[in-house]
Amino acid sequence: MENKLPKYLYYNHVNGNTYIVVKVPNTKAKTFNLRNYPSEAKMIAAAIDYRDQISYDTRTHTVKKSKEVARDNKYTVAYAYERSKVLIKNSVNTIRKNDLKFNKYFKGIQN
Repeated sequence: MENKLPKYLYYNHVNGNTYIVVKVPNTKAKTFNLRNYPSEAKMIAAAIDYRDQISYDTRTHTVKKSKEVARDNKYTVAYAYERSKVLIKNSVNTIRKNDLKFNKYFKGIQN
């Protein structure tokens, strides 16, 4: 068993069973059980595929939301912020942190 796993994947051992938990920010964690796979390598590959798909879906949803807001509210602070998300590619964590900062400091002057 390998000690180091890719990003957002963690080992969990309960009652002699081996699990891999996928914890991507802003999503619900999912558990993969070794009993359901013929080998640990296949379990890790399935977990990595799930992680990649969830990360892609989260990023796509954020960009779609940004484009919708950009179409509705032109020439506002909120428009400029949402447009920057479309133009500048960031990780999910960075987008989440920036959203928190934006909502904290620019909530009153968005429009």
